Amino acid sequence: MQREGKDQNGSVATDKAAPRRTTGFLGLNPGADKEAAKLKKTTREDVLVSLNDPAAEAKLNEDPGVADFVFDELGFSVGDFARWDKATDVLLTANKHIREQLAEIMRWFNRAENGDIILDRLVLSGHSNGVELWGESQRGAESQPGSMLIDRDLRAIADVFPKAAAQVEDIMFSACFSINAVNLVIKVFPNLQTAWSYSAYSPSVKQGSAEHVAECTRATEGSGTLKRSNRRGTSALWTREKGFVVGDPSLAAAGPLYTEAIRKWDEIAQPMYDGTGADVSKDALNPVYEAIQRMMAHPGTPVERKQLAERIMQILLRLRFWPLVRERFGAEYRDKLQPTYDALEMTQPEWASITRKALKAHVEAVGKALEGRPDGTAHKEPFDRYVSNGIYALKDHKIVKSEWI
Repeated sequence: MQREGKDQNGSVATDKAAPRRTTGFLGLNPGADKEAAKLKKTTREDVLVSLNDPAAEAKLNEDPGVADFVFDELGFSVGDFARWDKATDVLLTANKHIREQLAEIMRWFNRAENGDIILDRLVLSGHSNGVELWGESQRGAESQPGSMLIDRDLRAIADVFPKAAAQVEDIMFSACFSINAVNLVIKVFPNLQTAWSYSAYSPSVKQGSAEHVAECTRATEGSGTLKRSNRRGTSALWTREKGFVVGDPSLAAAGPLYTEAIRKWDEIAQPMYDGTGADVSKDALNPVYEAIQRMMAHPGTPVERKQLAERIMQILLRLRFWPLVRERFGAEYRDKLQPTYDALEMTQPEWASITRKALKAHVEAVGKALEGRPDGTAHKEPFDRYVSNGIYALKDHKIVKSEWI
């Protein structure tokens, strides 16, 4: 948009219109469009929206499409190799299913970097465990929402567009347990003034998440900031000036948090995990998950304990949804595993109903069957990848995906 004027000599000149303050909304789950609609009605800013886009996902699924996007749409030439390489690496490193939405964020940041807009607010909506954000995948669907590692992917985008990253003043996570993401985005966006997150479960669209988005928007409009009165549900509200004004994780003592979390893990969850005990319900595992999340969020938790908590958290996330995880595992990997079972003359278990105890016994039985076989290495590799390290140890999150949950 240009507006015309005249210089001192009377000749026509064009001045670029002042950039508009803009909010970027990223929605990963079904129903996110309702949050975006409420946001548009509430804010005086322009709103840019990114929802799942199957056509764009297909275009960026192949690596050459990434290079074309960076060159054609962002305008980065290989002549500026360092920046071109950083920009392409953002998408090549990311989960393929979320590339198109990360590309949309990059478009916003590119416009802000070039002075076309002021990108002062971000709203990120989806499922979360504090370190990643994802949307619900639909079994058999051509397009999937994918998952974003908050520290890796947002940090990488900010590195490509430092001027734009410096514009971001407010961020909202419409996502469960997103309090652990606050310290991550404080480091990514140097001028961040407020962050709205959740210390436990956030509402779904049906439970009123759009109203929470509106509350955060009204509070941070213009020079506004988050206050205790803005609290909704389990929201945890941080400001640059005062730190956490609601939901401060440091109010509890770090040592007892660690003791409580590990005790609950040992007593309730670990017997299910290692297959020595019976499977337990999601309701029984929720207090363990919540305790581990509190331990992760506490600023006084030492780094090594935070790393331990994050590993346990990822396991618990999958154990809490064990019936869904085992069903999705069987549907996705049965065909890939069949050659190994054919070679061993064994039958695959009923993945959709297998217990952790039965899975442990199955892993041990297949391990013995592979011992001493001339072709054992060839069949051990896929079994270890998908079964031993995948659904049993729950170590490989590319195999047992967050998006299944």
